[in-house]
Amino acid sequence: MIIETKEIQPVISFNEKHLSIKEIGDVSYLPVPTQTIETYCNTFVTRTNFLFVNGKYEKSGLLVGDNKDLSIFKQYYLYIKYKFFFKTKKYSGIFLWYYDVWSVNYYHWLCETLPRLFELKTAYPECLVVLPISFKSQPFIIDSLRILNMDVLWIDSTKSHSYSKIVTVQTRPAHGDVNPIMQGKLNSAILKMCEIDLNKKPFRKVYLSRTNALYRKVLNEAEVIKIVVSLGYEVIRAETLSFMEQVQLFSETALLIAQHGAGITNMCFMQKHTKVLEIRNEGWNLQPLCFWRLANIQEMYWAYFIAQSISIPSNISDMIIDISEFKEAVTEFSSQLNLTRKTL
Repeated sequence: MIIETKEIQPVISFNEKHLSIKEIGDVSYLPVPTQTIETYCNTFVTRTNFLFVNGKYEKSGLLVGDNKDLSIFKQYYLYIKYKFFFKTKKYSGIFLWYYDVWSVNYYHWLCETLPRLFELKTAYPECLVVLPISFKSQPFIIDSLRILNMDVLWIDSTKSHSYSKIVTVQTRPAHGDVNPIMQGKLNSAILKMCEIDLNKKPFRKVYLSRTNALYRKVLNEAEVIKIVVSLGYEVIRAETLSFMEQVQLFSETALLIAQHGAGITNMCFMQKHTKVLEIRNEGWNLQPLCFWRLANIQEMYWAYFIAQSISIPSNISDMIIDISEFKEAVTEFSSQLNLTRKTL
């Protein structure tokens, strides 16, 4: 069953100006992968999450790691190793299966895994979702599943598993994109289930701090915070809030300043025509453009500020912000707000 999808990535008019940046321009023309719901019978899933159907390796369509071209030798090796030398748990019935090694991350959960699980659950409302029990350690996973009324079969990922039938979302070609249709459905469902009043005009100005993060931190953040506070921003550490609190707070946010990272994913819950300023490390090819894409899906205004890496530039390196340039950029960003009251 083909899932309703767009053929090309959406780009709203305000964000078209960024297409002059080569890396953004190149990304903008990539087609949205085809999404289909597939059902497989007599399945075996290795403890490393490789899928075999009737003993034959099946590329799963998952976004990372588990969707590989394997040699015949490697396929036989994986099947024999995990089928006969590790314990296998057998399950009868129909189960909804879609997760990979990155799914436990906040962004990958909300923008890749959960939209597909929500699509599967909508099509098969009586079936259980299959997830590793280790995912229960993340409160946002538990809370979002509860909000969406998803019942879960928690599995032991140290064992292999055999299912009489699994249903999954195939992505062809495999691609780490946010799917515009599925993302919109998920965001709307979460806002509705959380009873968010989208007729309420957003009013918050939020700066997200990564003070508690292990990497990708602004080392002179104290000076940055002085500037944003002087402009009326509240400083938020997303990890101190429950999932419900984040949904509520960001649905009320008109202006968001945040570094590239998990926290900025909460722009999913902001209203149309609000604004996001992403603080990025230098080097356009070093950090994914997922939040520029997400802004277009949400019909939001997206801007960026480039910080200076303190080491060899990478996606995880810490950075320093030029304070005078930042003050000028944030002042301009904060003064240009034209909100139209629209809902997702």
